[in-house]
Order: sequence, then C-alpha cells, then structure tokens
Amino acid sequence: MCIFNKLKETLKYGLNYTESDIVDSDYYNGSEDDLVNIFIELSNLADKTINVFNRTSYSNRIKFLANEGLHIISVNQIKAKSFKSTAKDIDSIIAKQIKKKTVKKKK
Repeated sequence: MCIFNKLKETLKYGLNYTESDIVDSDYYNGSEDDLVNIFIELSNLADKTINVFNRTSYSNRIKFLANEGLHIISVNQIKAKSFKSTAKDIDSIIAKQIKKKTVKKKK
C-alpha cells in the first residue's frame, strides 16, 4: 500500500508541473517594451527549478520566447550592435581621448 501512495504522490507532483498552456502564454511583465518583457521572463525562468516533469514545457517556453524576440527584432528591423571591442577599437578610443586632452585651447 505504501508503494501505491508514493506512486500517487509522484504522479500528482508531475501533473502539477506539466502546464500545457504556459508555453505560449502572454509574457507581459510590467514593461511597455516587449523585448524587455521577454528578458524579464527569461530571467524569471532562470530562477525556477527544472525537473523531469517540467523540463519539456520549460524548454518549449524558452524556445517560444526566443522566437518571439527574434520576430520582434526582424519586424522592427533592429540592427543590434556588439558590445565586444577589439584591441584596435580600444586603442583608437584611447588615442582620441589623449588627442582631445592635448589639443584643448589654453585661455
């Protein structure tokens, strides 16, 4: 009898985590910017525990959010720039700053 109760508890636990409507539900998180809402949702998902019962819906939700974000970017024709700088870019910026400081007019 104990094994059956344990099995029932396990199945009940699993049913609580299989949320079929969560995959394509709204991702509004308080911002008027949809991309911000998507990133907030992804951040919230990162705090949730992944287990054998919710991993498929969890993965599908992340895929859905990523596709929504890519769709928003393509529709709005957003040209995202990289935050990474090469050594040449950094040297150029430093050289410009040094040049600005040395060229200032004296009064």
